[in-house]
Order: sequence, then C-alpha cells, then structure tokens
Amino acid sequence: MAMAKRSLRKICIDTPGIDGLQVAVGVCDGAQSCIKVTKCTEGLHKKAFILKMDNCCEVFAKLPNPDAGPARFTIASQIATRKLAWSIDAASNPDGAEYIIEEKAPGVRLGSVWSRWPRDLKQQLITQVIDIENTLTGVGFNMHGCIYFKDDLRSLGVKLEEASIQSATTSIPALFAIGPLTTGELWNGVRSGMDLDRGPYLDPQSVNEAASGNVLMHPDLHLDNIFVDPETLQITRIVDWQSAFVALWFYHANVPRICAYREPLPEGWGVPERPEDFDSLSAEEQLKVDNDLERQILHKYYEAQVYKRSPRYWSLLEDKRVPIIRNPAWLVTRVALLPVDGIVDPEDYAYSPEEQPGS
Repeated sequence: MAMAKRSLRKICIDTPGIDGLQVAVGVCDGAQSCIKVTKCTEGLHKKAFILKMDNCCEVFAKLPNPDAGPARFTIASQIATRKLAWSIDAASNPDGAEYIIEEKAPGVRLGSVWSRWPRDLKQQLITQVIDIENTLTGVGFNMHGCIYFKDDLRSLGVKLEEASIQSATTSIPALFAIGPLTTGELWNGVRSGMDLDRGPYLDPQSVNEAASGNVLMHPDLHLDNIFVDPETLQITRIVDWQSAFVALWFYHANVPRICAYREPLPEGWGVPERPEDFDSLSAEEQLKVDNDLERQILHKYYEAQVYKRSPRYWSLLEDKRVPIIRNPAWLVTRVALLPVDGIVDPEDYAYSPEEQPGS
C-alpha cells in the first residue's frame, strides 16, 4: 500500500525543466538566468521549489503529484482562483508536467512563530482570518464546482455553463466560470476514464436559509499555509489553494485548523479555566493543561468573533443538523457533494469495478 501511494506521488521530473526555468526567468524583471534551485519540503499532493535568479529575485514553482487530481484541471482551477503565471498544457510542455510559477510569498510561515506568540497576538491573527473569510463569502455563486478561466475550460474541452458570480462590493470580471471539481477522489485510478458527473452542479438542496448560497473558502487553513510579516504581524499571503471549490455554505462550516479544538467543548461563551487541582500537578502536567486550555480558548474566540462579525456563517457553525446531513455524503462519496434531494441513497454513488465492497 505504501509503495502504491508513493507511485501515485511520483512525477517524471525531479526539478523544473528548461521550459519552466525560462518561464520563471521571464516573470522576474531584469533576470537573465536561474542560478539556484532549492527543493522545499514536499507536500502531500505537490512538489515545490524556490528558484533564485541572477538578480536575486526569487519565485516559487509548484508541480502537483498525480494523486492531486487531474493535473490540467487542478492547475487551471488554482490559477483562476489566484493571480499567477501558469502552464497547463503538459502535452506541449517539454517538462512533461504541469507547473505553476508564482512570486515567493512574503513574510514567514505562521507555524514558525505561532508557539512563541502570546494569546492576544494569536487572537488578532484569528480576527484577520475571519476578515478574509468574510471577504471570500461575500461573493456569491449560483453553482457548486471549481473556479476556472473561461478560455481554459474551452481548451480543456469542457462545455461552458454560464455562471452568475455576484458581489456587493467588488466587480467580478466576465472571464471566470465554474467547472468540474478537481478533488482526486473523482479522478484517481480507473475513475479518470469513467464518464462521471463531476460538476458544476446547479441546484443542490439547502440545509437552511443561511446555507442556500454557494461560496468560496480556503480548503485547509493550517499554520504553514499562512504567511505573516514578523514585524507588523499582518497576514501577507495565504497559500495552497489546491482543490479549493465553490459549494454551499454548510460544506465550509468548520473552525479552521489553526484554532480548531477537536475534543468536546463546554456549551456557551464561558472561558475554559484550569482544574481545581492544577497546583498539585507536576510541571509537565501543568504545561499540558495550559496548552490544552490555550487551544480551547482560541477555538472559543474564533466562534465568538464569527458570531459578532458573520451572523450568517455563525448560524451554520452552531446548527447541530449540519454535520448530520453533511457527513454521510462525505462518508459515501469522500467528496463535498450532496444529492439534489439532500439524501444520500446507494444509487447516488456507483463503485468502480476495482472498488466493489469486500474486494
């Protein structure tokens, strides 16, 4: 099994090839050549490199692994979700793999400083995250799927469905469209050749009035996907939008990983406190209790800020029906899909020949 998974993550090149390096040089004003390639820590679904030019400019190159989903769709969707330079045509790409070249994120990874920050600074950061989430969810979509440029969908041979993208504060250019989901569970293995309905979807059943709109959220806000300025403590970049998708609010209704406490929490807005026997505990046990309390308090702080700053989103976070309706769909399909009638039936998910139960 481990060997099979490693093969899924193997791509046919170890570093960005000549074509990719030329693109990287081209996006750095004044650069003539790339003088250094540094491989970054490998992610679950991608390989990444820092490319340094002869004028000291640095850019970030990212190549998705095969298990990340359909490479051309995955890259095209990421590019349309962010402003980047890209190559999506592997057939005519000498490197043999799709890649993204983008500017190196300013600042430092939040994970490198988070443990040293006092609680008030962590709470300020959480407030910034909520502001970003409010900006994202302020844009409404009439479909469930991934975001693409219209021209990319045409080049990928996908029929364009005219999407309505609305924002009360921002003008949305007409070059964007909603297309198929890119999550690997819909494309990996034998599924790549199956005629599956991967979206976009027009009329999913809503859970409650607050969940009736489709919105975009970051798929995985953990400490190493957020960059901050170490001086101002402001967020400078959020990275890794791979497999980000537009869907009903309730699919996004989760406390982000940077402050999520996964164990049961007491109801209400009360601040968790140390146990009565805290002073009798060993120093190691006290540290464990304090770290646990810190995580609980940050989780509660996030919820309190959402309650004050995003009432619509809060109505979903506190709605106990949401996981009951949402989780069975995830368990059956392993994808953020909900049948039109809101109920997961056996016929809503067809097994491929290699995945029959008990095989």
